[in-house]
Amino acid sequence: MIELTTSTYDTNLKREDSQLLSIGNKSFIQFLHSLTDASSISEILDISLILFHELYNNDDCTFYRLDTSSNTVIASKRKDEKLERVAILDENLISRIKSITKPVLRKRSISKRKNILTIYYPFVFHGDLEFLLELPIIDPQTDTQKIIGELKEILPIFYISMQKVDNIQQKENETRETTKIIQSISSGIASIDTKGKFLFANQMFEMMTGYSVEELKTSSTLINNIFPDYTFIILEGNALEGLIYNIRRKDGTEFPSHVKITQVTDGDETTLILTLNDASYHLKQEEEIKNLRRSMANEDNIGVALFRFASFGGELVKEDLRSITIAPEYFSTMCYTSIAQGNTQPIGVFGPIPAPKLENYRTIVYAFFGKDDIPLDHRMRGKQYYLIAVILPNRKTEFMISNISIEKRFNELINNFEYPNRMTREELSQFREFVFVE
Repeated sequence: MIELTTSTYDTNLKREDSQLLSIGNKSFIQFLHSLTDASSISEILDISLILFHELYNNDDCTFYRLDTSSNTVIASKRKDEKLERVAILDENLISRIKSITKPVLRKRSISKRKNILTIYYPFVFHGDLEFLLELPIIDPQTDTQKIIGELKEILPIFYISMQKVDNIQQKENETRETTKIIQSISSGIASIDTKGKFLFANQMFEMMTGYSVEELKTSSTLINNIFPDYTFIILEGNALEGLIYNIRRKDGTEFPSHVKITQVTDGDETTLILTLNDASYHLKQEEEIKNLRRSMANEDNIGVALFRFASFGGELVKEDLRSITIAPEYFSTMCYTSIAQGNTQPIGVFGPIPAPKLENYRTIVYAFFGKDDIPLDHRMRGKQYYLIAVILPNRKTEFMISNISIEKRFNELINNFEYPNRMTREELSQFREFVFVE
C-alpha cells in the first residue's frame, strides 16, 4: 500500500510537455485550485472523478474508501453528473482492497462485475483510511503504463487537499467540543477584547446578565453596564480572582458575584476571559451561619449538648440537639475554631476570647480529629472528631484562657489518650481546638 505524504508530490515539478497541463477545456492549475478549495473529502473525490472523466473519457472510474477502524467501504462514482456514494458491506471486497498494495492491472472490474482490463491504484491516508482507485480501460489501445505514471503524479495532490480538509475538520471538532464544555458548566463565561467588546458568551452568562450573545457582541459599552468596576480594574492592571463585585442585569437589578478576569495573549492579540459565579447563595449561607452561631452562643443548655457530644466520642445526640433547634450538620461543622492558627471568633462559644458569659463556664472541651476506617457518624464521613472534656477547678477567667495552662493540659491528655486513631501526637497537636461549656 502506498503511503502518500506531502513530500511525495514535487511542487517544483516542471513538465511543459505534459498532457496534464491541459485537461479538456480546463487548465491543470485550475484543477489544482479546485482541489485546494475543497471543503470535504467527498468534494475532493468528486473533483477527482471529473478530472479522470475529462482526462481519460471514462465515466466508470470508482473510488473505494476503506475505513479500517470500522471495516466499512464507501464506493464513490459519478452518475448523471452527480457524485453517488454507496456503502458496501462485503468481506470479500474488504479483503480484495487490503490485498492490493501497489498499482496493478487486473482482468476483472469490481464495480462492473465483468472481465475487463482495469487499473487499480491504492494509497493510504493517515493509516486508517485506505483508498483504492478503480479505472476500467475502455479502449484496448490505451497505454496503461502511461496512465499509471500520470496517476503517480496526480494522486499525491489528493493527499495535500485531504490533509487540509482533515486539519480544518479537526479544528472545528475541537472548537465544538470546547464550546460544548463551556456551555455546560455552571459559571458564566465571556471573552472580551481589549476595547471591551464581547467576542463570546456562554448560556450561563446570558442567563445571569439577561443579555443574548447577539446583544453582547454588537456593543462595546455593555461591559461597563454589566460590570461597573470593569474599566477601573483594567486600567489599574490589577489581578482579579475570586473577589465579589455587584453585577448589573439587563433589567437593572444587581447580584453579588465572584469575579475572575484572566488575560490570554496570542501574538499581538490579547483577550480577556471574564468568569462569573453567583455569590448570592454563598453570602446568604454565611449570614445564616453567623446567626446560628449567635443563637448557639446564648443557648443555656449548649453545654449539655457539647458534653454529651464529647462523651460519645463524636456521636451526635439528637435528643440534645433537638433542644437547641440546630441541625446536626450545622452543629458538627461549626462547633470549633482552631487556636493553633491564632483564630479567635468574637461571637459564640467558638473561640477562647471573648466568649459570652465567660465567668459562667467551668469546663473546657479539647477537640481534635483524625480519620477512622468506620466513622461513628455517617454525616462526618472522612473526618471524625474526638473530644475530651476537662473540668477546671479554678473559675478565674485569666486561668481559663492561659495558653501555658492549655498547652500543658493538652499534652497530658494526648499522652494518655488511647482512642484508636491514625494520627501521631505531632499531627494531633496541629488540630487542637476547644470550646467552653457550662
